[in-house]
Amino acid sequence: MTNIDMPKRILIKEYRAKDKDRVVDCIKALQNHERVLEKDRVRGEVIAKKYLGQLLTKCRKNHGKIYVAVLKNKIIGMASVWIEKETHDITSDIKRYAYFSDLFVSSDYRRRGIGKNFFRKIQQYAKANKARFIKCEALSKNKPMRHLMEQDGFREYEIGYLKKL
Repeated sequence: MTNIDMPKRILIKEYRAKDKDRVVDCIKALQNHERVLEKDRVRGEVIAKKYLGQLLTKCRKNHGKIYVAVLKNKIIGMASVWIEKETHDITSDIKRYAYFSDLFVSSDYRRRGIGKNFFRKIQQYAKANKARFIKCEALSKNKPMRHLMEQDGFREYEIGYLKKL
């Protein structure tokens, strides 16, 4: 199914407090998916509620949003975005940008264009907030996410490394 074929009944809308329990479920699932890729990730059940609290604080402090994908009153995905300012970094001209995080779509609904629609919503947010760039991070082993981002015009920017001692 292509992005154009995404059922019109799937809506991308702003998070509301009544969405909390289902968004916590999305965070659990995302964290547990990442845990399959990287064993150092903490189980989603342990951190999901606290992480949502951190996301809400980050969004409140940085003019951000959490978006949810809804199908028949059921939340099937989420993504978050906020404005970052890097006034201390003198090595780059990119001082202000939209940062997006935590893109998740329930496994039963993947490959239907929902991720691309989250990207569209994030780009609308970035433009409305006068950001000229969007940054994000993905686990290097999360090839489907990296592929989706590259299809949408993102490029690798900085690559981090980790060594266990």
